[in-house]
Amino acid sequence: MRKNFKTCLTLAATLLVGLGSIAVTSCNGNGDTNTSTSQYKVVINAIGSTTINQSKTLQLRANVTGTTDKNVTWSSSDETIATVNERGVVTGVKEGKVKIRATLNIDSNAYGEIEVTVLRSALPTSLTIQGIESGLKWIGDKATLSIKVEPEDASSLVTWSTSNDKVATISEAGELEFIGEGEVKISATSKDDATVSASLDFTVKFGTFSATMGSPNWDISKQADDTKKEVSLSEEGGKGYNTLYFTHSKGTRYYAEAYFKVPTIVMDYTWAWQGVGLGSGLSDTNTRYFTFSPHSPATPENSFHKTIVRDRPTSWDALTTRSQIWGENGLDEIDVINTGVKVGLLRDENKYYYLLNDRLFYVDETTKYDQVETYPILVAEDLPVKVTDFSSTTDEEYINNLLNSATFKKSFFASNPNIVNYESDARFSFDSNTVLSKDNKVRSLGDKAKVTRNFEVEFDLSLLDFNNSHISRGFTGMTLNFTRYDSADAVESMMIGRSSIQSENTNIIGRYASWNYQKSMDDPTSISKYLESSAAVMANPNDKVHVKVTRTLDENNRSNFALYVDGDLVELDVKSSSTVLAQERYTGAYLIWVGGEYTAGQVENFVFKNLD
Repeated sequence: MRKNFKTCLTLAATLLVGLGSIAVTSCNGNGDTNTSTSQYKVVINAIGSTTINQSKTLQLRANVTGTTDKNVTWSSSDETIATVNERGVVTGVKEGKVKIRATLNIDSNAYGEIEVTVLRSALPTSLTIQGIESGLKWIGDKATLSIKVEPEDASSLVTWSTSNDKVATISEAGELEFIGEGEVKISATSKDDATVSASLDFTVKFGTFSATMGSPNWDISKQADDTKKEVSLSEEGGKGYNTLYFTHSKGTRYYAEAYFKVPTIVMDYTWAWQGVGLGSGLSDTNTRYFTFSPHSPATPENSFHKTIVRDRPTSWDALTTRSQIWGENGLDEIDVINTGVKVGLLRDENKYYYLLNDRLFYVDETTKYDQVETYPILVAEDLPVKVTDFSSTTDEEYINNLLNSATFKKSFFASNPNIVNYESDARFSFDSNTVLSKDNKVRSLGDKAKVTRNFEVEFDLSLLDFNNSHISRGFTGMTLNFTRYDSADAVESMMIGRSSIQSENTNIIGRYASWNYQKSMDDPTSISKYLESSAAVMANPNDKVHVKVTRTLDENNRSNFALYVDGDLVELDVKSSSTVLAQERYTGAYLIWVGGEYTAGQVENFVFKNLD
């Protein structure tokens, strides 16, 4: 049998003395040739037939040899016959033949060519616009439209048009964007038969939320109603993680708020952390958010309302652990079913302030979106919900006024306002001597009272009232506490009060301890080490003394704590072990809280600062 060979490489070697050039003619994978005076070689391969109908596509690949930089630029010899995009996709436009070229970016003398034949398609009998449906749309919404044609082998090439370019714009490629309020018709007319066309009618309104970003389970049809603006999730639609994006407030500084009302807590898909709230992000898989989680009857062992800050994708990390608030700061007074809850979020560059019913609950400092604009995002997890009174703004004056208000100046919140009176950092008091310090406390508003590296804390302490019946069972006094930022259960504390260890010493002494918050300071097994002073640090519990606590990092990168009262360093000479020091290997950040361990008292002029 005779074999048919086609020569794929012809070396027409014309050696030019002095120039040393070689003209190389090579074939591509489909038999077409290219001519090059380059040391590199470009060969084009077609994925399928090089004969296509109008509106149909052909994928080309460029095979480059002789270099690792294989980037090419595609071009068509006649774009009225066929076009080619940057990915090598050829689209037939009208009947004819055309050369498609791939030129090597680093050397324009290196290129490959292939011939494509475009055949006339059948005339279309009908067009259907795909990618969007007629009806109500919102300013800022976008869609990419395509055409379904009958018969299937007819050309789907169309001319797009808008009846009002102040309401909606559309590109030649079918990229649609709604830009203003009003009525608009979007039309597609066949390029082969102008009598065949299709159109869609839209009513466009200004909406707070985007219809094309976030979960499709939300009903946002009433978000711009004149009388009762709302968005909602049904019981079925409320399952899972559902978001809505505040379309018009993308930036690095904004304020958003919304009023959430949960009609019912559905028993078959509730869990401990179902909730509603607000967050900041770029997408559903790139978000950081704060939620209010109502107590669920499905978890009777947990009778508290809670808040938490989380990243999406969700991971149970240091952030989720330290950001939890269980029942404190008036959380359990919120009736999210009958009354609802207002949630607010203010982003100020890398600081995020979260509020419930206009009360600051958590401040999150993070570089997650450093210098990156994000959307404020409405979030609901595993709850049906109706949301009203929603708004967002990027107005600088409004945001600055909020930040300068008394609410945003506070560093702490009272765990229980019935027994802790927190007015400001300048003055707060503990009004009960019958509870643990972890319950009778002021707590940092998230990262608001955060200290790092070398720091000092100062305050005036007075009017101490000890629970004398507790002194024999555990340490009794006022506590300045540092919760580890990276491990929220580990706490270092400086205390002033009465010691149960020094049974014959009734002085008011100083104490340092490392302990586990989950077990509480009242549990002897929670204390990993302690140091106390045998000498008194104040003569009378009603006296006012000035207290200073410092943390310094030494040359071995260890944390060293010191206690000063009225300017004098307190010697901690009574120790749980002869070798222990007021020293820790942990050198990370701390969050501050202050409590009364079975002790009432008053704190004034509370100041904390980082020294470097």
